Amino acid sequence: MGRIGSERAVDPLIQCLNDSANNVRKSASVALGRIGLDKPIPELASVIKNIINAIDSMPQEKATSLICQLLQAAFRSADLDTVHESINVVMGRVENAESFCTPFVVALEYLQSDRDPAIIERQHPEMREAVQLLVGAFEGEGV
Repeated sequence: MGRIGSERAVDPLIQCLNDSANNVRKSASVALGRIGLDKPIPELASVIKNIINAIDSMPQEKATSLICQLLQAAFRSADLDTVHESINVVMGRVENAESFCTPFVVALEYLQSDRDPAIIERQHPEMREAVQLLVGAFEGEGV
């Protein structure tokens, strides 16, 4: 379903996130990320809202991984409004979201600042790398 690349596959894949088989949940997570990464989804923030609702019962590690994939997809959309809205959805709905949203927030600040190098230079080297990857995804260089 993830290879289809259609937004119509999102709802069935979300349902698969609650399957009792680990491999089904993992495959659904990968497929959802692939849909977003390979072909930007219109209204990505609403898709993220649906996924967040579906993953409330998932272990934190799995939920974090899926949300990070979807935020990467927001950057691949090359639309700052989509990126901003997606980050806001995650920050407003997920407990401890700041811990994994920081690179996304810094990358967004950098892009919105007309690429002021000071924003990246003052980050820890690992953060700089994450921000540069996200900016590269925004510019179409891949993740």
